Amino acid sequence: MCSATVFDVILNVISEFVSSQKLFTAFDVTKEVRSRVDGKVPHFDVRSFLNSEFLMGQDMDSYNRELCVLNVIHDPRAFIYYPDGKEASEYPLYKSSTVQKDPTIDDEDIIEITAEGRFNIPKSMLNQVNTVSGSYHFLIDGDNICRSPNSDGRVRFTAKEIGIDSSKCSVSRICNVINLKAV
Repeated sequence: MCSATVFDVILNVISEFVSSQKLFTAFDVTKEVRSRVDGKVPHFDVRSFLNSEFLMGQDMDSYNRELCVLNVIHDPRAFIYYPDGKEASEYPLYKSSTVQKDPTIDDEDIIEITAEGRFNIPKSMLNQVNTVSGSYHFLIDGDNICRSPNSDGRVRFTAKEIGIDSSKCSVSRICNVINLKAV
């Protein structure tokens, strides 16, 4: 555990990095702190303090962090802290992000009402979810509705049936449920 004096140095280094809009990792803070104090400064203590400052400190309100793979031997992972308006990928040792798109959430598609006044759910969306007893699950304004496909494999809703009085509807997948909402 670091002394109060060392924690003051850690806080000063973090404040300096933040005020200069620097991109950094906890190890960057550790190296700078070690250059300013005599004796050992455990990286674990610096990393823990920085994490607490990020989560609760006011000095880092304009900062974000992203867990990334660094381009050094053994490809370690570290949080890159970066100010608003910049990206983690601007850090000199950035190799790749560990942030991946959540596979349970799909991008929205916009579908238009047909001449018959129906919304046809795209086959590409239906193919991404599993049926339960032959029915698809839909979430429409908070209501869970089950619908079996027609004999041709299509699933359709009339605008009136689902309470959408718009000519467009967004369709997205959340887990194994298709979400419909007016646009």
